[in-house]
Amino acid sequence: MLGNYSNPDQRRIGVISRLRAATPVETPAGNPTRQTVRQDDSADQIVSPAKIRDWARANGYQVGDRGRIPAPIKKAWAVANEP
Repeated sequence: MLGNYSNPDQRRIGVISRLRAATPVETPAGNPTRQTVRQDDSADQIVSPAKIRDWARANGYQVGDRGRIPAPIKKAWAVANEP
């Protein structure tokens, strides 16, 4: 909500102040942003979600045709396909 302003100039000032507050700032080089942090090494190997879904169905897991693949299924696939 932009607030209850009586004239357009007040509203514009309110919007500008919110935009300035929302402007991202740069992080120091030694402090990685959330997007660059990896939780495990499985991110190094990109596998098609369709391939994981096919494997899951063949191994008795219920998985949808679309959407996010549940973490337990991804873990089970990773364990079954370890080198």
